[in-house]
Amino acid sequence: MTAALVEVVVTVPDELPRDLLVPTAMRTTLGVLVELIAESRSRVILASPFLQLASAVCRGPLGVALGSAAGRGVLIDVVSMGGSLTNLDTTELAEQRRPMTVRISQPRPNLVDSDVIGSHAKFCLVDGAAAYIGSANFTEKGLTKHFELGVLVRGQPASDIWSIVNRLFVDGFFVPRGWLSISPQE
Repeated sequence: MTAALVEVVVTVPDELPRDLLVPTAMRTTLGVLVELIAESRSRVILASPFLQLASAVCRGPLGVALGSAAGRGVLIDVVSMGGSLTNLDTTELAEQRRPMTVRISQPRPNLVDSDVIGSHAKFCLVDGAAAYIGSANFTEKGLTKHFELGVLVRGQPASDIWSIVNRLFVDGFFVPRGWLSISPQE
C-alpha cells in the first residue's frame, strides 16, 4: 500500500505578500490543479458548486492542462449546480483553441430544486491516485483573488475519496446532464 501524502494548498490574493508561502513550502491551488490534470491518465473529476468554466477553468495554464488531458483521451467530468452549468460560455471556451469534450453532471437535489445546492464540495480527483479538496470554487476569484485553503492528498485517502465520488455517480446522486464539446474557432 502506498503511504498517504498530504500537502497544504493555498490561494493567495494579490494584496497579500508574494513571499507568504516561502517559509512553509505550501503550493498554490492553481499550481496543484494544473499538476494533477497534467499527470492524469484516464479520468479527472472537477466539482465546485460555483464554476466559471470559460474564464477560470479553461483559460491559461489550467486550460492548457485540460486540453492536453483531453488530447490524451482523459475523461473530464465537471460537477456543478444548474445555475453555473446553464451559464457556461461556450463561445469563450471555443476561443481558447483547445478542443475538448467534457461530461457535465449536476447533484440530483439541485436538479430537483434549484434553491438547493446539493453538493458544496470543491475537489479535483485524478485516476483514484490524487485528490485536491479545498474551499476554492473553480471561479476566477476562487483560484486567484480570495484567500483559500485546501489539501492535496495521495495514496489511500485519495483512493477512498475516489470510491465515494464514483459511488455518487453510480447511485445517481451526480446526474450526467450531457456532453459539452468545445471545438476551436478558426
